[in-house]
Amino acid sequence: NVYHGSSPYNLQSVTDGMASMLAPSSPSVAPPTQSIQPTMGSITQFATPPQQQQAPQSYAPSQPQAAPAPAGGSYAARSAAAHAGSTTNSVVSSPTTATMPAPSPQPHQQAAASPAHHKEAHDAAQQTRILTDATRKVQEHSYYMKQAMDRDDLPQVLDRAMFMVGELGEHRNMMLNPKNYYELHMRALDDMPNLEEYFMGVEPVSFVYEATQYTPKVLPRLYLQICAASALIRSQDGMDTSILKEIVDEVKCVQNPVRGLFLRHYLLQAFRDKVPDTQEGIDFVMQNFIEMNKLWVRLQHLPGDGKSKEQRRKRERERNELRILVGTNLVRLSQMESAVTSQVYGQEILPKILEQIVACGDPLAQA
Repeated sequence: NVYHGSSPYNLQSVTDGMASMLAPSSPSVAPPTQSIQPTMGSITQFATPPQQQQAPQSYAPSQPQAAPAPAGGSYAARSAAAHAGSTTNSVVSSPTTATMPAPSPQPHQQAAASPAHHKEAHDAAQQTRILTDATRKVQEHSYYMKQAMDRDDLPQVLDRAMFMVGELGEHRNMMLNPKNYYELHMRALDDMPNLEEYFMGVEPVSFVYEATQYTPKVLPRLYLQICAASALIRSQDGMDTSILKEIVDEVKCVQNPVRGLFLRHYLLQAFRDKVPDTQEGIDFVMQNFIEMNKLWVRLQHLPGDGKSKEQRRKRERERNELRILVGTNLVRLSQMESAVTSQVYGQEILPKILEQIVACGDPLAQA
């Protein structure tokens, strides 16, 4: 008996001679009347038998239980309960990286439009690069042409003028869309009035007109020949219709839609005040209108990816922007007050225009 005897520390009788030495000298303490409950920090919590310890709660994902937090109880019970609660919370309350919603997939149309967007940006950058390079060369040849004019060097003037307008026929510049080609066309023709004035000072002017016909390339030759023909007509007292017919026949050799359209536009602009207000003038303008309309309709059949819907829409927008070039012929007809009367317009001009529009079978031209 633990409490038998005079002291609780006399656990058993000692048979050897050491009993007297181990006995305390303090007075005897009465045995406790009730069991002492272990408190936090009590050493008796480590002596609890394993079968009496509280086992951790089993994990139930469907119904997680919160960890109890009692004020009392043994340290082992509270530790096991806390361990069960932390395990449950760590499993049920998943980390933020696991609870973040997955990004919604992008639509198929956006995924397919991304390469098209990059291709469009690449084409725009290429167009800008080609236009800048061609414009720089036009300005360079124009500068040397003006210097040759100051020296009165006709062969050098013709040579530099050939290279200047020759940029309109270079193969690399044909990659330009009609809008950028129009900008290059206007820049190349900015100095053509100065060139025409220089031709007017050459004696005789017919020599310049013949010299331009020896230009090796066809497109620069026609531009220079039109400029020289305009100067030749101005130098004469009357209109030489043979020159006009010759120019009209020669420009037919350019069948490229873009090149031919802008070449005939320059022809009409150069001869706008030289075309006679007669029936011959009407025939010249009407023939130029018919040919320009054919070239304008053929713009939709240029080589490229014309089968795609986006490409067809792009071609239609470009053609819609260039229709003013064809309309300049009708503006020139309206300026012929003497030759174009209401009767002539109703009986000759309007039927030919309607016939050409119906024959081309183009919805945009008929609109």
